[in-house]
Amino acid sequence: MLGEVARAYAEARSLLAVQLNSSDDNPGVAVGVTPKGTLWQEKKNYVTSRAAAGAVLPSANFEPLPGVIAFEQLGIALAHNSITSALRTSKLDSPDFTGGMERYLGTEKSYHAFGAMEKPAVALAMENKVLATPVSTEFLPIAGQVEDIATNASQVVKRLQKQIDNSYLLLGIELVHAAQAVDLRGARQPDFALAPATTGLYNALRARVTKLEEDRPLTPDFRAAAQVLSAYRE
Repeated sequence: MLGEVARAYAEARSLLAVQLNSSDDNPGVAVGVTPKGTLWQEKKNYVTSRAAAGAVLPSANFEPLPGVIAFEQLGIALAHNSITSALRTSKLDSPDFTGGMERYLGTEKSYHAFGAMEKPAVALAMENKVLATPVSTEFLPIAGQVEDIATNASQVVKRLQKQIDNSYLLLGIELVHAAQAVDLRGARQPDFALAPATTGLYNALRARVTKLEEDRPLTPDFRAAAQVLSAYRE
């Protein structure tokens, strides 16, 4: 799932680069260019003088749809990844999955621990699923019903940005759960150790969010974890 997010991101980034380096209207004005041939048809749109050289060229390739579809594809990949994150969080709360650790990753001093914390995770995943619904097809042509069609690119980008923000918070919830599971496992199994890359992320989180020993409001913890993920670099 993460691999598909990475692939969709790379494709969207590549197509965005094409869009940013292309004309988004017709005609296109090219400065400092000269005709490549001597035929009248090739030279008619070029201007050459002592002051400047360039061309005014008709362009039929200013449609941003390839990039917009790529953004929608990335949104669908993020929705899939959000659902799996919510499922992983739910599994960490289950003793059947964690090998007998306390339900909701509690301690002797806690009562609720992470009880009910699956709900915000599922809510974020469901919101990302709704936001992944394609909207680039929701338009009608204007200007005589033949041109000036739309891609709703601004709406697509806004929805994708909201998905990204939601994903940081959702993965932050999962990260807080996972770190709690690591601490509980380490207390029961002294020789338990994390991989070096995982240790780096664990330490970065624990610098902002402490282990849950007693019940406390967890919203600040989840927000801090989201900030850790958005800033973290290996």
